[in-house]
Amino acid sequence: MSVQENVVIRTSRRGNVIAVSREHYLRDDLSCGSDLCRMCKHPALGLASGRLGASQEIYVIPDVSAILDQTDVILSDIKPFKEVLFLETVVNEVRLTSAKVYARVKEALTTMGSSSNYAIFSNEHHRSTFVKRSDQTNTHAYREECILSAATWLAQHWKPIGRQPMLVTDKDLTGKVLKNVEIFSVENLVRKYEGIEPKLRDFVQTRDENSDVDMRDAKRPRLYSDYMPLADAQRKLKNGKLLQGIYNTNPFNRLEGTVNVQKGAGSEGERFSVLIQGRENMNRSVQGDVVIV
Repeated sequence: MSVQENVVIRTSRRGNVIAVSREHYLRDDLSCGSDLCRMCKHPALGLASGRLGASQEIYVIPDVSAILDQTDVILSDIKPFKEVLFLETVVNEVRLTSAKVYARVKEALTTMGSSSNYAIFSNEHHRSTFVKRSDQTNTHAYREECILSAATWLAQHWKPIGRQPMLVTDKDLTGKVLKNVEIFSVENLVRKYEGIEPKLRDFVQTRDENSDVDMRDAKRPRLYSDYMPLADAQRKLKNGKLLQGIYNTNPFNRLEGTVNVQKGAGSEGERFSVLIQGRENMNRSVQGDVVIV
């Protein structure tokens, strides 16, 4: 164990000059987070029981923007997000920015039984990945330095076990590679895997949901198909080609719901539920809406 000492000179209200010394302890026995690694020690982790496994060759490392803006994708339990490593730098920033998202990340790290594997890497306290901050470096730039330092070291550290880190961001990047570390935007990564995992697209938070976009803009991409004309809907309801019911949202999955309908009139009619899955099939429906299917 080694110590990094940071001395800050401050002035008190009375004008006295005070030297404040802060010690930052660095260790070389902290686990990288992979259960396959034999170079790291694997102590009992208590509630933070996450360990990356062998379900895929890529270990996803999300940055702050990816977690805050695309939480559903990162925690979707769908390939390539079956093995996710959270960096200490990123988790600390998420904790300060969004209590709701931080709670979801903490739950993922401490809940057993998930089909995906989650782990945290203490990059700010690992001797090989620690980055000393200079006086000229702002918070954002320093955070990026910490993330890149950790990813670069992990790329070399995981070579013997055949695993590769992939940095994932919500920024507009196009398969950029930095020192053997691939960097993908969430959109590009989803586009790469949605052919084998079609449900992945449903978890993507669109830009229109994150920002104030003029809904009347003609150049704005179409997210949903147009509603059926009222006359056509009434005619098809009358001849039994469509059924009407109330939409009920799944409380555990916002991209899924059911519609309770009846086929046939009176007490002899058959009652059943229709399962609705995916953003496109929901077509803007919310809890309690009267819909036709």
